[in-house]
Amino acid sequence: MEPLFNELVKILNEQCSVVQKQLKASEAQNQALRDLDMQLLNQAVQQLEQQSITMKELDKQRETIQQQLGATVSDILPKAPFEIQLKLKEIQRQLKGDFQRISQLNEINKVLTMRAAQVNEVILNIFKTGGSSSTYRDSGAIQQKGRPAGILNKTV
Repeated sequence: MEPLFNELVKILNEQCSVVQKQLKASEAQNQALRDLDMQLLNQAVQQLEQQSITMKELDKQRETIQQQLGATVSDILPKAPFEIQLKLKEIQRQLKGDFQRISQLNEINKVLTMRAAQVNEVILNIFKTGGSSSTYRDSGAIQQKGRPAGILNKTV
């Protein structure tokens, strides 16, 4: 049974490594959104996709070992040899912290992406209307004005 525990530790360590790469890619994505750097953004998204594929493969391996051990990591922890318990607890702690940080970054990146989409929508509307806006008169008729439709807030 100990070889299964060692294999589980090995796979979980590999997952920690993948999560670290995902965290770095999420940070790069965040910076790219803040800097409006499409090249860096595309690279970060590509890295995230590659790491997700790797994580799926490792998850399958981890699940197979857990099935052989008969439970989840938390359930098998008391059954593991002491030194492996320590390793598993440390891995769990690290993964939990990294996943929380990735979750926070994903929320921030979601807001930044939505803001960028709003900016793009304003720009498209300016092009579509030719920069002019219209307002309603008291009579209900539309009055065309030659001023810009609005001020574009370029911050994302």
